[in-house]
Amino acid sequence: MIRGRFARTGVALLLIVSVALLFGLRAADPRLADPTVAAQRAATLAQAEAAAAAATSSVGDLLRVTIDDARLGAARTIVGNDPPADPLLAAAARLEAGIDDVQNAARAFATLDGTARAVDPGSAMPAWQTDPADLASIAGQLRDAAGAATAFVGHRQATETVLAGLASALAYLHTGDPALAASRLVQTRAPIDELAGWQAAPSVLSVWLDTTRRVIDAVDAMVSATLAGDQASLNAAEMRYAAIAGTAREADTALAIALTEGAAATTAVPLARLGRLLGEVERLRLAVTAVRSG
Repeated sequence: MIRGRFARTGVALLLIVSVALLFGLRAADPRLADPTVAAQRAATLAQAEAAAAAATSSVGDLLRVTIDDARLGAARTIVGNDPPADPLLAAAARLEAGIDDVQNAARAFATLDGTARAVDPGSAMPAWQTDPADLASIAGQLRDAAGAATAFVGHRQATETVLAGLASALAYLHTGDPALAASRLVQTRAPIDELAGWQAAPSVLSVWLDTTRRVIDAVDAMVSATLAGDQASLNAAEMRYAAIAGTAREADTALAIALTEGAAATTAVPLARLGRLLGEVERLRLAVTAVRSG
């Protein structure tokens, strides 16, 4: 009787083992339980990775072109030959138009992180850091910079007008045409007054203005003495000019350096912020690339 029960039990166990061998035992890990599900999850993860990579590249391209425009505006501000506002305003407009790209990238990274955790609960992707508000803020700074740069270039050109007028007046005086020299001196008055009203001027400008006014006065005295045929007054005026000429050259050099530094400062903050954003986006791009290649 007992032997019969053992026999029946043995047969039942053998049947269970046979069925298990026939159909295959399921793995305890649910990720490995169904090859079809695993393949689907892998495909979903690959799609999420591709979407995050594309979104990151799009934002990176946006930032690089924006930086190029901002740098062009900065260069124009420093050189002073071409209007700097257009590229700076273009950079601001591009950033504002790219806010949707940043939002899309944030969603793509959130999807990638969630998908990666579903496939492997222990995994995690770096979080998207760039806030759309950052782009709006930098765009505002670029618009402000466009106005400041335009004013700065105008002031720089005013200093160049003064110096060119002085040089021209001296040239006409030395070639025996004091009347034309006088007309060139007149052209220096308006830009001098403009520069005197510059509220955000470099501190060295006041020294330059004082020195330049003294030079103009000395040259004006030389012109007047020449027109009057007064040799004694001409000699005195020439001595005044010689005494101030060396100081004037030093003041010109100091102002040129200050203007270059000031021009760079008009766009320094938004450019630095753009550079930091691009560095962060590039870091995330490399992280996604590493996951995809791994």
